[in-house]
Amino acid sequence: MDDETTEQTPIGPAPEGATALRVMLIEDDRSYAWLVEEMLVDAFGGDEMEVVTFGALAPAIEETRVIDCALVDLSLPDASGLGVIDAVMSAMPEVPVVVLTGAEDEELALHAVERGAQDYLVKRRVDPEVLGRSVRYAIERKRVEAQRAELLRARAARAEAEALSGMLGRLQEVADAAIAVQGTLDRDELLERSLALIDADAGAMIVEGSGGAQPRFAAVRGLEPVARSTRIEDSGVTGAVLAAHEPLVVPAIPDADTGTLGPRSRVRSLVAVPLEADGRRLGVLVATSRLPERFSREQARLLALAGERCGRALANAGAYERERRTAAALQTGLLPQGVPNLAHGQLAVRYLPASGGPAVGGDWYDAIVLPDGQLGLAIGDVTGHGAEAAVLMGQLRTALRAYALEGSPPAIVVSQLNALALSLGDDAMATLIYAVVDATLTSGAFVSAGHPPPIRVSPRGAEQLASRSSPPVGASGVSTFEERSFSLEAGDALCFYSDGLVEERGVDFPERERALLDALGMPAAAEVLCERALAALRPRGAADDDVALLVLQTSESRGGLNTTHLANPEELSRARAELRGWLEANGADDVEVSEILLAANEACMNVIEHAYDAERNRGRDGHFTVEGHLDGQTVVLIVRDAGRWSEVRARGRGRGLKLMEAMMDAVQLSFSSEGTIVVLRRKLAAEAA
Repeated sequence: MDDETTEQTPIGPAPEGATALRVMLIEDDRSYAWLVEEMLVDAFGGDEMEVVTFGALAPAIEETRVIDCALVDLSLPDASGLGVIDAVMSAMPEVPVVVLTGAEDEELALHAVERGAQDYLVKRRVDPEVLGRSVRYAIERKRVEAQRAELLRARAARAEAEALSGMLGRLQEVADAAIAVQGTLDRDELLERSLALIDADAGAMIVEGSGGAQPRFAAVRGLEPVARSTRIEDSGVTGAVLAAHEPLVVPAIPDADTGTLGPRSRVRSLVAVPLEADGRRLGVLVATSRLPERFSREQARLLALAGERCGRALANAGAYERERRTAAALQTGLLPQGVPNLAHGQLAVRYLPASGGPAVGGDWYDAIVLPDGQLGLAIGDVTGHGAEAAVLMGQLRTALRAYALEGSPPAIVVSQLNALALSLGDDAMATLIYAVVDATLTSGAFVSAGHPPPIRVSPRGAEQLASRSSPPVGASGVSTFEERSFSLEAGDALCFYSDGLVEERGVDFPERERALLDALGMPAAAEVLCERALAALRPRGAADDDVALLVLQTSESRGGLNTTHLANPEELSRARAELRGWLEANGADDVEVSEILLAANEACMNVIEHAYDAERNRGRDGHFTVEGHLDGQTVVLIVRDAGRWSEVRARGRGRGLKLMEAMMDAVQLSFSSEGTIVVLRRKLAAEAA
């Protein structure tokens, strides 16, 4: 037949219920076309198959019947090369194409597959098995591709429906993250939920700097290599984002853009909305994409809803943090600037401000040497939090000190303080303990006004001093305050604490009190008892409330070390020598001595290098002390200074701190206006001598 003739060749009977295959063959060589038809008969056996043969391209692409597979030659009278594939796939996009040609050209075969051909067969290498396998593979693969495309379309439609139905829920999640501040705002979570609202895979929250400072990233997600510390270059689209006072959609960012939010951060499109509260601009919320044309005006409006909630959250968190800093500064400034030195014992104190939220409040302690030589000890906790509580704490502490210096017994002092609290208003209420210990530190009396009772640590163990608690001061004008006496043997300790040490959400208060008694255990140095209590109950610092701890110990612990040194490098060798002798005398082996000396030397070097800068510490003596105590088999070293570390130094001492942590079992640091305390703990392998 000629090139324009169409021939239909049925191939055997099909099984009952089977669907016949229809294969299109485009081949101008009629003899080879007949051979292909025979090979298809051999390949498919008795299956029903219809072969539709064309000698040219033009009539083939006009075929209207359903075709299951097309076998095409790339050299035809009216077309040749890759254009044949393009024409067939354009006319029949759902039909799988197998190239069957005489050209054995690997590059041509590669290009054919890239154009969409399922296979590339060379005529002289084709047999029935190869041809049948290729046709089956092409048909099956095309079916799978079609099913996958349909599945993806169905998934996309379902995802779109779910996105629409879940939008209000996601917006509520943004609102939940914005209002659950409690003193600290999780900006990363707020950004995460805001981006989820419009299914953005990356973005940032930028806040404006205060006092003319540059804008900075408050939270970043998915913008590699951008991080919170990245300096914002406000050129190009970044400048437009920072200046946006209404929702801004940037569909495509040019390659030449040099701003931070641009090609160098793999951003090709973005949407930005301003963050505002009470008419004041706070920053901008940005959602980005690595693809152009990613965001719509509708998505910008949705992000603006999230931006409203983010702006209010930032404003609330900022106000809360300012109040917290004010309260913390007030409270720290109103606490004692030291404790007295005692002839017959030692005092140790710890004060840990709350780690976050509104808990900065009214915990305080005091130690007063009275005119007759007796020692007055007080610890208290004002109800409420914030600056008002800190101010009330200062008033009560100052008044208690004044009343105590008059020499009155504890019951009278607390009664006078109760009258003062009542005069200050209905909210002026506090729990406290005030105790007076005689000059020899062997006996005394105390009043507990609604406060946890003190703990006595003796060779018999730790026990609460039993007493019936009186009402808090400021609770009632008719309150009476019961005084309770106690005695102390040589080496005993007396511990006062605020409830922030033992209170824990979800844990029974008596259970935590028992844990404190177990931690205090047997007598030890006052500093050691403080560390025992904090290590057991507050190993990660204060939680939702302040912690105040005051310990009196009636004599120094056995084998204690206490040396004072000028803060200069020449003193390090003497400090090491004295510490070495103490360690060896207490049973430390050579390795333990070497490692403990290395850690202690690092702590002392930090004092010399950072604590006594001339500009920050004018008028302060440059010195440090090294204390050594034994807590069972554990060496407790305390390095103190009276200097003021710069904030950069305090936060950036990574290598020195890591060295100390590597050498010791535990390292704790605390900074205050009175200086820095470094506590190092190391358990000895053998029981100390």
